[in-house]
Amino acid sequence: MNTTVSIAGILKVSPVVLGGYTLVLGAGAFLITAAYLERVFAKQSKIMISETIAGVVKILLPLGFIAGLIYFVLSNPLL
Repeated sequence: MNTTVSIAGILKVSPVVLGGYTLVLGAGAFLITAAYLERVFAKQSKIMISETIAGVVKILLPLGFIAGLIYFVLSNPLL
């Protein structure tokens, strides 16, 4: 089997992979922003807002992970 590797072949991604990249980048941006805001509010002694942000993240992170898994299972072209 003769396989060639090219830049065009590496950069060409399927829509499912592109959706995965988007999901990971979106979740990362959300979590980084939430951590930053939590730190800012904690430094300003606004503890209630900081705890609310932490509570929202604790709820949304597992739900988002489960929703992502369901999305990828349902959009799998092999099924």
